[in-house]
Amino acid sequence: MPAPQLPPVCGPEGPIRAAAPMPVTAPGAVLFDFSGTLFQIAPYADRIRAALPDPVDEPTMDAILTALEKGLADPAVIVAQHARDVSPEAHRHAFTTWYASAQALAPHAGTLYEQLRSPEHWLPYADAERTLAALASRGVALGIGNSA
Repeated sequence: MPAPQLPPVCGPEGPIRAAAPMPVTAPGAVLFDFSGTLFQIAPYADRIRAALPDPVDEPTMDAILTALEKGLADPAVIVAQHARDVSPEAHRHAFTTWYASAQALAPHAGTLYEQLRSPEHWLPYADAERTLAALASRGVALGIGNSA
């Protein structure tokens, strides 16, 4: 039995020695991340309109979205984001802290967070179904994970 081919040792610019190309084999399984790979959350403006009790005109929505953008630089928001994927509680805290950084959204931060857990607020990417079907038709095992 031949020895397994190891990847070449690399310096800062790439491989130090020329090596034969590694054989390409078909994958036996693919693990996809749910969020940002197969599905995307609905646009913020749509979600905000769904969460707020009163209609939101365009100038008001623009102000809310600007406040969310500014909230990304808020020290409390930054700290909350550092460990957001270590537990469900940390994830909720990270997002509700950010949503609440926009004053108009503060009373609705919990509702906005719950949208992340509601299927009706998630949209599949245009190629997700086609990609999954093509892999499944080739007998590739599929898995879908979620970091939250």
